[in-house]
Amino acid sequence: ELQLAALQVAVRNRVIHDSAQLALARQAFEVHARAVLAAEQRTVELRSAEHNFMLIGSLELLAARRQQIASYDLWIDAVESWWRAFNGLAYESGVALPIPAATRYVAVENLP
Repeated sequence: ELQLAALQVAVRNRVIHDSAQLALARQAFEVHARAVLAAEQRTVELRSAEHNFMLIGSLELLAARRQQIASYDLWIDAVESWWRAFNGLAYESGVALPIPAATRYVAVENLP
């Protein structure tokens, strides 16, 4: 009985840990999406306008576009980290988690 209680505490602690990791991963990709991707998009738009007025060459425009694509790669990595944390939490908790689009986040309080 004591061993069962210890296992229950260990599982609960793991679920709390995974929930915290999920929150951090969600925050990382949301911040990246709002700040970095928006800034890169604006930079490419400005570089494109400069290129249209022949103020910069094609190589400068391509460099801005390359940086934008690198930012998208980082964002995809952040989404992957979130998805791994989400699946890890579902596995550790042993229940089907609420759909993230409907709840916007998953926390220990939302688990059944």
